[in-house]
Amino acid sequence: SNPDPNKVQYRCSITAIRTVAEDKGWNLDNVYVWCDYFSIPQNHPTIQRLAINSLPMYASSVNAFVVVAPTVPYFNQPERLCTIDSYRRRAWCRAEVFSHVLRCGTSMVYVATEKDINPVSDTSAVIEDAMRIFYGDLTCCALKHK
Repeated sequence: SNPDPNKVQYRCSITAIRTVAEDKGWNLDNVYVWCDYFSIPQNHPTIQRLAINSLPMYASSVNAFVVVAPTVPYFNQPERLCTIDSYRRRAWCRAEVFSHVLRCGTSMVYVATEKDINPVSDTSAVIEDAMRIFYGDLTCCALKHK
């Protein structure tokens, strides 16, 4: 299924990519984007697990890390909203941010919402939460490891 049927996250991503590239003076022809959902196989569990396990390596290798977090319904639970707060609660999201910050620092970490894109500060809640990875929510635990 399509996790972004109304293309809100897609539009937010495009705006963020263009904004960061312009801000840094990067030519868009030389900008490569890694997007977790599209870069991880969704229909092959073994390959998917390997890709998920490589997330910290990808996150620590990028020049800029953009949290794309507009307020949208979860694609498989429309009664719940996906927001910057729900992003900050997820352990895997925390691990990605933490991996990037450990190798690259915080100067190239951004948060993009449907309203704007902003760099985060060293004291941002996104950074503070990332330092507490194992206090984050894990889907596997919520599903009782099924």
